[in-house]
Amino acid sequence: MSNLWNSWVPGVLSNKQVRELIAKRYLLYMDSTSSDIDLSAINLRLAPEAWQMLNGAVKPFGADYEYFLNRSGYAKPIGFQNPIELQTRTTYVFKLQLEFDKEFRRAKRFHGHATGRSSVGRVDVLTRLIVEGMDQYEGFTAEQLERDGSGKLFLEVTPITFRVLVKPDIALSQLRLFFGTPESCLIKGNDIVESTLRVQGEREHADGVLSLSLSPEQKDEISAFRADVEGAEGKAKQSTRKPVSLWDMDEADKPAPVGYWERVKADKGVENRDWFLPIEHGRFYILKSDERLRLPAGVAVYCKPSDETIGEMRIHYAGFVHPWFGTNRQDQEEGTPLIFEVRGHDLPTVLGHKEKLARLEYYRMSDDPECPKEKSTSPYENQSLELSKFFGQWKN
Repeated sequence: MSNLWNSWVPGVLSNKQVRELIAKRYLLYMDSTSSDIDLSAINLRLAPEAWQMLNGAVKPFGADYEYFLNRSGYAKPIGFQNPIELQTRTTYVFKLQLEFDKEFRRAKRFHGHATGRSSVGRVDVLTRLIVEGMDQYEGFTAEQLERDGSGKLFLEVTPITFRVLVKPDIALSQLRLFFGTPESCLIKGNDIVESTLRVQGEREHADGVLSLSLSPEQKDEISAFRADVEGAEGKAKQSTRKPVSLWDMDEADKPAPVGYWERVKADKGVENRDWFLPIEHGRFYILKSDERLRLPAGVAVYCKPSDETIGEMRIHYAGFVHPWFGTNRQDQEEGTPLIFEVRGHDLPTVLGHKEKLARLEYYRMSDDPECPKEKSTSPYENQSLELSKFFGQWKN
């Protein structure tokens, strides 16, 4: 029997290939639209089935996960036909609209890796994909999927800082599919780094590592945004301010950043030559990279924290970067910086300007995705230091 993928080469699946898999029913996606299929990943939309975890998150353990949710006593079903509010530091699980057909699972050629969408991570919401039958979060291997998978997908969601609103059909996470193992799709060596990474100032060579920029920017020369929730006053704010809706809204309906975020200036170092930023216990920060990234058609990137728990803080980035990122800016600048999300742990610490925080992993595309025809209006293609698109603009 001739399969759709007999002539495909190992690599990240493009939007064209994913649409072919959906059209041939290898991927079962309820009412998928063109906006669900990004250039190198699938947006995972929520189905109208949800559970609240009663004792916190339970790591996947290779069993029938839906049976566990309904029979274990560790979760309770909740109504999810309409928008619902998710409380901070409470874990919820949602069934997803995507499923894997039996022939897809039996192919033993497909691997998957998921990450939260950038707009969701910047609201300090943790998302983790659960593929039924797997024993780890955020992905699957071809061997596991063929041996243990049922094809059902779920998403674990935990708001940390802000109460949020969710509703059926919105996407909080993305899944990247690989034809072949991710390791076989890696592009290694400094040549690809030199051609895609734009380094600010002097450096011997681009090494695939992203460093922190604390250079002041915007009108009031800030270097970071910090979630405004500290102390007793912060707890009062959490209970009185509106939850953040995690879907696209008109600008007038978005919450203003004031009351949710503070604009932070970095400290000057010795002889005013450097910048430093104290990271306070339990606080959530948004920062940006010093380098800019510019990708060609045949390359996708995963931005991996050099260590998720560096010292007394946690570094995160909603890690998928799609082909053509940084090539389509409206301001004609070459390359776009990436955004870091940082949370302080038990003790205060200090970050320095150009401190290394993440490493880029480059992957070959299995096929070039369809090229965007116009200059992008995406806030992330044109970003510098930016909040999530779910917040309105700063005033004055």
